[in-house]
Amino acid sequence: MAFLNSYEEASEQLVNKHKGSFYVPANATYSHIQKISDTTGFIREKFPVKYLGVSIYAGRQKSTHFANIISQTVNKIQGWKTDLLSSGGRLILIHHILIALPIYTMNAMPIPTTVVRGFHRILANFFWGSYEGSPKRHWKSWSTIAQPREGGGLGVLNLNHMQFAFRTKMLWKALTTDSLWARFFRGKHLYSCHHSEAHFPFMLAADRKLWKQAAHIIQRNHRIVSMNSSPTAYFWYDAWTGEMPLKEFIPEVIWNNMSDKYCTVQQAFNNPMSFQLQTATKYCPRHLLSQFLTSNGTKDTWIWCPTANGKFSTKYVRSLLAPANSQQWAALWSPHIPPKWSVLLWRLILNSIPVDETVKEKGVPLVSKCSCCPQPQEESSLHLFFRSDTADQVWSELSHLLHFSNREVSAVTDGVTAFLARPEIIATSGRLVRCIFMAALWEIWCSRNKARFQDQGMTAKHIINRTMLSIRAICISFKFQKVPQPWLAALHQTEHDMEELKSRTPTIVRWITPPSGRLKLNVDGTFMRTLGTAGGGGILRDHEGNMCWAFARAYHDLNSSLAAEAMALNDGLSICCSKGVSEVLVETDSLNLLQLVTKQISSQWDLTCIMHDIAAKSLNLKAEIAHVPREANRVADCLASSAMSYPRFVIWSS
Repeated sequence: MAFLNSYEEASEQLVNKHKGSFYVPANATYSHIQKISDTTGFIREKFPVKYLGVSIYAGRQKSTHFANIISQTVNKIQGWKTDLLSSGGRLILIHHILIALPIYTMNAMPIPTTVVRGFHRILANFFWGSYEGSPKRHWKSWSTIAQPREGGGLGVLNLNHMQFAFRTKMLWKALTTDSLWARFFRGKHLYSCHHSEAHFPFMLAADRKLWKQAAHIIQRNHRIVSMNSSPTAYFWYDAWTGEMPLKEFIPEVIWNNMSDKYCTVQQAFNNPMSFQLQTATKYCPRHLLSQFLTSNGTKDTWIWCPTANGKFSTKYVRSLLAPANSQQWAALWSPHIPPKWSVLLWRLILNSIPVDETVKEKGVPLVSKCSCCPQPQEESSLHLFFRSDTADQVWSELSHLLHFSNREVSAVTDGVTAFLARPEIIATSGRLVRCIFMAALWEIWCSRNKARFQDQGMTAKHIINRTMLSIRAICISFKFQKVPQPWLAALHQTEHDMEELKSRTPTIVRWITPPSGRLKLNVDGTFMRTLGTAGGGGILRDHEGNMCWAFARAYHDLNSSLAAEAMALNDGLSICCSKGVSEVLVETDSLNLLQLVTKQISSQWDLTCIMHDIAAKSLNLKAEIAHVPREANRVADCLASSAMSYPRFVIWSS
């Protein structure tokens, strides 16, 4: 109590003993509890206790400690009129509200698997809807829904992946920072070993596997910018010379008999004749030890490779756990496409639309009768959307816009994916084609439901009119440009709306000569992802447009067009330095490169060294760098494209 009295005197604030409480173990004696209460004036409370929104408990973790997450979720859902929400509306609410409820707690401590499963069950019931208080059939598992959109899911956050990402983030902080907590963590769990080989003996058995997986992810996706004066980077285990640790190059027999495996970079370089340096020189590629990742700092810098800026992100941890992306799934989603359309086509591709045929496949006996033909037939997805009399009329009416024949569709999944995979659908100019295809399918489905449950007639004219109204609203809302004339006629636009959708007036773009007495350098880079090749080129011209010199060079081991652009700029500035050119004007058609050079955006970690070189040379040359459209940089673009055909660095003089 002396401490509390001192606090009251120093702060001139009184401690409210009626609101204060104390906590003791469950096996504490009554006399002990009473003595504390009499001394402090506080009352006894029992665990768990809520502090800063997180439950603090003693002993084993129980599901009841996280009951507030479930109750908050249920209360949110009960306040919504779920019957009035479309599947797209439910998906938006899950994305932006419900899935965020457990994140704060999850960041502080792991949530039991039973709680996560219960939370997922509530979200699944909400998404698929209910009838008379009972949940409807779940046509797809939650594990499928909780996949990225490009991987065949609906983009809902996977909480199991999120838990793993948070543990990886915690381990990353322990490795890369020097706080009191980080030093404690390393001393307790990583004592005398590298994180990639840690067993985490003091962790709970249920969490141990998770921490080992986190260490494995970090080991495969980290780099270290190593400084000789910093003792944190391990010579053999950490990736400080390239894409992989040096130990990967050492034969197994040599590695197993090596004594000092946990030697740091500092310890190895303190003695030029050390066993580590001699072994690395003998077995590792020669260029590795000469291409140090350098920095201007005094400490080792840890780099998270999946991100451009090298900073850790839980988003990219989750992307490493997700399935491979597919263009057919990516085509379903776009800002100008209503989510309800995307969800319908997602279900259509996965054969999860509750037409009669699909319902019968689930073991529900019924007599099938379609609502889309004068002579009713058995209802299936193929019949309803592509083969029925109504569908025939709809697709025939739209065929001049879509260039699509419904009679060529033999299977719904193949037909939809083949249409969305067409090059003109993926390109920007195909936005209207994709929209009208999805809108027509949505209106066919809505018209079928009204005919089935509200006894309204299902007509092709009504479906087409509703489709065109939806497309017209999208065109106006998103201000689509360069709408083709056939589309304008089909959408029946008024004169006012026609003005809104007219294409923009072309702008004249050309290369402009520099002022008299000045020289202008144009540079460009190109990267062909399919071939893994890159090249750069540039040309220096005077105020009359005459060429002073030009260059072209092929680049190897690059992974982006931005890296090729930076290499080309660096080569152009290097030639200027060697030829005594100063106060040069530089033009590039890469806006990102200009923003990196002018430090409007942070540099990517793998471009740090090259950007330092560019900054130093620009300062030395007093260079002025500007952005121009690609059309004004055609000569440099052609040089960059042709650079890959030259085996060596080529320079042409005037």
